[in-house]
Parts: sequence; structure tokens; C-alpha cells
Amino acid sequence: MELLKRFVIICCLCLVGFSGLPAQEKSKKDYEKMFSIPEIERRATERYIDQTDKPVKRFEEDLIINQKDTVNYNILLNDGDLLVRGVINGDVVVLFGDIRIESEATINGNVTAINGRIRQEAQSIVT
Repeated sequence: MELLKRFVIICCLCLVGFSGLPAQEKSKKDYEKMFSIPEIERRATERYIDQTDKPVKRFEEDLIINQKDTVNYNILLNDGDLLVRGVINGDVVVLFGDIRIESEATINGNVTAINGRIRQEAQSIVT
């Protein structure tokens, strides 16, 4: 299980633009820092969210945006699934979880899942 977790973290770093130096030039502490969850979050935020002026709200468990809800911020969700039925005016990044965009949902921003899946129903809107 630990080997699988390390593999997933390495894959995530590759997705967020990690380009490390050869192994012999890095210490154990350097690798622990690079593969830590806070570091993955920082890199994902830097690459996928910090390009906008909207504030970022961070969540750590499953999150539901209901049909009557409208949120005007970027979402960073770690280790949980996101279910969208309402409107999100901002970017969405989910680490280690899935995103489901239901038919009545609208997302005015980018949607990124790192080590997770995105399921978008036909009538939903992502711009």
C-alpha cells in the first residue's frame, strides 16, 4: 500500500509540472518535502489556480455544491470527492478524489482532477 501511495504521489508531481534533479543530487529530506501533501497542494495551486484573481477556498472532505448554490471562488479539495449541481464561478482542483458534474451544473472555470476522475453529464456546462 505504501508503495502504491508513493507511486501516486510521484505521478501527481509529474502532472503538476515537477521536474526533479537526478536522485544522487537530492537528500532524503528533499524528497520528503517534494512528495508531501502540502507540497503537492502548493504546486497544484500554483499551476492551476493562481492564474486568477478569485480567492481560493480549501476543503478536505467530500463537498457538494447544491443546485441552488452559487460559489464565487476557486476550490481546492484534497482527499475528497466533489459533486456539483449548482454554479461555480472559479477554477476547481481536486487532489486524490473524483469530480462529478451533474446535468444542471455550470462551472465557469477550469476543472482539474489529480489522481481522480472527472464525470461530466451531457447537459452540464463547463466554460
